[in-house]
Formats: sequence, C-alpha cells, structure tokens
Amino acid sequence: MAPNLPMKRLVLAVALLCAGNGAQAESAVDAKLMELVQQLNDRVDRLERRNAELEKQVNPQTAPTADIDRRLRSLEQANAELEKSLDSNTISENEPELTARLKAVEQNTLAMKKPGGWGSTRRSPI
Repeated sequence: MAPNLPMKRLVLAVALLCAGNGAQAESAVDAKLMELVQQLNDRVDRLERRNAELEKQVNPQTAPTADIDRRLRSLEQANAELEKSLDSNTISENEPELTARLKAVEQNTLAMKKPGGWGSTRRSPI
C-alpha cells in the first residue's frame, strides 16, 4: 500500500533514533522500545486496512448521486417549461398538460363571472 510507506518510514526512523541513542542504555530498554515500535507499526497497518475498507463502503454510495443529478436536471427542465408556459395567456397543445388544464379552468371561471356567462339566467333583449 502506497499510503503506508511514509508512516512506516517515520516509525522506522523513530526506531533508529531510539536505537542509536539507546546504545548507551540497557539492552532491555532497547528491546522494549523496539517492541513498542513494532506495536505501533502493526496498529498503523490495521488502521490503514480499516480505512481502506471504509473508503470502499463509501464509494458505492456515491454512485446514486449520478442518478439523482439526472433526475434533478429533468425536474428542473420540466419546471422551467411549466413556468414558461404559464407566462403566456394562450392555450397551446405544445405546453405541458397541467398548464393547459389550469388555463382552461381560469378561462371557464372568468367566463362564469362575466355578465351573460355560463349558467346565466338573463336573456338577451332581442
């Protein structure tokens, strides 16, 4: 593993420094230091393996974002078309069905409010 290399070098450098300075110390202390360095090295290896496992678990979870992005773009485009068609006063067969229905309801409502509109009981004077 490439990411392990710098940490291992650091651990080995610390071990060599301890060993170099420990030449004057007792061999039992040197052995204890080397054991601690080895334990640290083993722990770093375990942590890096665990980190790699967790990264593998996270990466598959990012794949659905492409699908979400595609769906979001589609919804934004549909919303833009809806807003554009609502800005015009005419009903067109090329606009979204929701807009055409809404405009038809608005026209029918306005027609009912006008004098002589739908359901009016007034008769023309002729």
